[in-house]
Amino acid sequence: MSKLEDDLAGLMGNATFCDVVGYEFPAYQREHRFHPKRRWRFDFAWLTEKVAIEVQGGVFVRGRHSRGRNQAQDMDKFNEALRLGWKVLQFSTVHINEQPIQTLETIRDLLKGDHL
Repeated sequence: MSKLEDDLAGLMGNATFCDVVGYEFPAYQREHRFHPKRRWRFDFAWLTEKVAIEVQGGVFVRGRHSRGRNQAQDMDKFNEALRLGWKVLQFSTVHINEQPIQTLETIRDLLKGDHL
């Protein structure tokens, strides 16, 4: 678990932010292993809703998620998640630190089913 993941968890548990977005986030699992054979995990998962979040750190400093081979591996993971019925949101440092309200609104809307 990363600091950025902890920051997002803090936002979802912050009563002030929850009041602003008008939603109390339900309990979630961290590091949920969603695939029966692969060791893939979601950073955050709501099992009943089959909604997951992946926090992509290091995208601006040539970290793991910004390199070609690792991006291809992430694509395999997200494609398989979709095939298994999961809806996966991805957020970076920009989303969590600079756009917290919009980030929480996006999560809220997907959990509530208020999306296209």
